[in-house]
Amino acid sequence: MKLKQEFISKTKEQRLYQVPCPVIGLTGGIATGKSSVSSLLQEAGVNVICADKLVKIIYQDSETISFINTHFPQAVSGDIINFKKLREIAFSKSEHKIKLEKFIYQRLPIVFKEEFNKLTAPEVLVYDVPLLFEKSMHEMFDVTICVYARKDIQIE
Repeated sequence: MKLKQEFISKTKEQRLYQVPCPVIGLTGGIATGKSSVSSLLQEAGVNVICADKLVKIIYQDSETISFINTHFPQAVSGDIINFKKLREIAFSKSEHKIKLEKFIYQRLPIVFKEEFNKLTAPEVLVYDVPLLFEKSMHEMFDVTICVYARKDIQIE
């Protein structure tokens, strides 16, 4: 897939992680269908990187497990993170959440670039990132797409 020239609004230097091809930011609320849209785009041959999958890769890293064991030892048993317990701890105090997010978000560029480098000369990339606007990332994309669903559809 190639993006029309009129939608290419960034230079490599202005783009998220200085990606050389145009990047489309895909976002939306919980249960709006972002994953479904991502899957349809991938089936159509579009390169998609999913932020949630990148975070899962980061959580599997021994450095992350060590960090969590040091700062939130109740959430680790051996080399296994208890994500339910980690969520409870992270959301119990804002400083816990900030510390954990800072650690994870510092590693995202590295993992993103590793995944991007696995792609074969993409002409365009879709980055599925739920917190695109909340993390003030919208200025780093050539185009942003927000997937929306009515509340009753989200609940369903």
